[in-house]
Amino acid sequence: MRAAGDSVSRRDFGTMKKFLVLLVLVALMAGTASGAYYDNDGDSWETAYVIASSEDLMLMRDRVNSGTESEGKYYRLSADIDLTSAASWQSIGNTNQNFAGHFDGQGHTVTLGSGGSLFGNISADNTTAAVRNLNLAGTITDTSALAHYLHNGIIENCNFEGQLSREQPYASQKAGGIAGYAGANSIIRNCRVSGDISAGLYDKNDTSYAGGIAARLEGGTIEKCRVTINDSVYAWSLASGGTDVNKSRAGGIVGDVSGSTSKITNCVVKGTVRSKEWAGGIVGYMQGGQLNNCYVLDNSAVEANYSAGGIAGY
Repeated sequence: MRAAGDSVSRRDFGTMKKFLVLLVLVALMAGTASGAYYDNDGDSWETAYVIASSEDLMLMRDRVNSGTESEGKYYRLSADIDLTSAASWQSIGNTNQNFAGHFDGQGHTVTLGSGGSLFGNISADNTTAAVRNLNLAGTITDTSALAHYLHNGIIENCNFEGQLSREQPYASQKAGGIAGYAGANSIIRNCRVSGDISAGLYDKNDTSYAGGIAARLEGGTIEKCRVTINDSVYAWSLASGGTDVNKSRAGGIVGDVSGSTSKITNCVVKGTVRSKEWAGGIVGYMQGGQLNNCYVLDNSAVEANYSAGGIAGY
């Protein structure tokens, strides 16, 4: 033992340093635990909110949808999450509060139930919102698996495997494997969809849109994406009494493209695309933009009552 006033030896000092380092490491590990928010507005991936359970994901959703979260927040998924039993699931981001942050799935999978898509509206004013490295699976009855609406945002390295259908008696039904609508300054890059997509409209004289990646593209970019269709990408529209109104557009990548700045490049489709009116292996109906270096593989098929094309129906 040392008497009072004895100096601390070099060896004792080294032991104290190791102990302090250990305390710092423990504190850092505790800081990245599930559900841990940070005081510095999450301005880097090292200070991201870590999501490890469905409860964490719902907490994130509630904070985003209530307007509690500031623009530019960072989130990391640290485990696979199953939402099939979450009957009351509501999308992250809505018409009142967009998701305006950065979400990294880190290669994990979120399995969705019959309810809504994972994200509602993805959009940011002063930054670029982003969702990356995320896998989605399940049977969904909504406009998309990942996002209803994408504007001034990026979806990258995301995949969906399953069934997606949107059938309602409301105007302009949209179904897209990744996004329902991709607007200006939006990018969908290096995404994969495997399964079936269907958009149906009944009791209404309006248009339905179905696309393997997006239902509609207006001023955005889709690049390096691949769609493998099990049964079909299918769009149909019926008026009251079951009358076929011939207002439907289906594409292996996008159902409908408009806007001079829209771009679709380096995309591949395999499978069957069907529509009551316009169907295309890549795009159902193209009113503007560019389509470059895209392919529909052998043994694929395009079927339409009005106009069908191997690349574009119109």
